[in-house]
Amino acid sequence: MLNEVIDYISPKPDGHYIDCTLGGGGHSEAILSKTEGRCRLIGIDMDKDAIDYSTQRLKKYPNVKYIQGNFSNVLKSLKEKADGIILDLGVSSHQFDEGGRGFSIRFDGPLDMRMDINQVITAYDIINDYDVEEIARIIKEYGEDRFAKRIARKIVEAREREPIKTTVQLSDVIKKSVGRFDCVIRTFQALRIAVNDELKNIESGLESCVNMLAQSGTIVVISYHSLEDRIAKNMFKKYFAGGDIAILTKKPVMADDDEIRMNPRSRSAKLRAVRHL
Repeated sequence: MLNEVIDYISPKPDGHYIDCTLGGGGHSEAILSKTEGRCRLIGIDMDKDAIDYSTQRLKKYPNVKYIQGNFSNVLKSLKEKADGIILDLGVSSHQFDEGGRGFSIRFDGPLDMRMDINQVITAYDIINDYDVEEIARIIKEYGEDRFAKRIARKIVEAREREPIKTTVQLSDVIKKSVGRFDCVIRTFQALRIAVNDELKNIESGLESCVNMLAQSGTIVVISYHSLEDRIAKNMFKKYFAGGDIAILTKKPVMADDDEIRMNPRSRSAKLRAVRHL
């Protein structure tokens, strides 16, 4: 929803903007292009590959600072108020399309799922080392799957025969346990959230975003599942009740049919925007 993001952010040449989830640099490039490269922009991403790619993509723009790290931590170290902040949550297209990272069920890859490869815990560790109760909790809480206990038991039974090392191995175990492909998707989502501690980071990061906004500054959040969207919705309701922000999207904005045709992944996207009073 690039056009909607730019409409809400409304970039100005003298503005200061933060892209908390730089990814492929699409949102940042649109902001820089809109201001003819005159605005100042900070791009943050946990993934070094994303930083390297966007550095090359945006190299003609001089006023860009790149920071590798978790946005919830990075924001706490920044001092200057921002006129616009973007959070495009979840996994980037590049990460989904890179089989070696273990995010996608479409490729046979290692059970990794780390957005920052310097992190210690991987999906392999959870699947092969955690007990059945903790695996079930992760799948239930982060995947919202009613078959969590059954899936967890089958995972533990399978790993007792041999370690579960790849995405295809894990997918096969889940499908054999419940016979439902949607459970594979939910379990992969749950593991990714757990590995990267995503929900805690979103909540902490959104708090920092609100505190970093300049007067009349705007936050735009794009989420891809109910857990992310619920955090954004509740956080904005809290600050709205306190008189700190105006909510610009009473209901989340969804991708239109044309965008969904061009980018099927946008089907589940929900955009929320607020403005500092």
